[in-house]
Amino acid sequence: MKIELTRFRVRENSQSSVGEWMQFLNSNASAVRETLEPEQMYVETIFSETIDGNDYLYW
Repeated sequence: MKIELTRFRVRENSQSSVGEWMQFLNSNASAVRETLEPEQMYVETIFSETIDGNDYLYW
């Protein structure tokens, strides 16, 4: 089993786009699962964090 964690900095003024993307993923969960299964990825979790006023997403 492989566990991987990647951090991405959210571009300034792009927080609303992140929110829209997360809403899209949550609204289309079955399609998301279809894309993950062929990659043998059984769990994908996204975390967010703000450090010194900068937003980050972790996969």
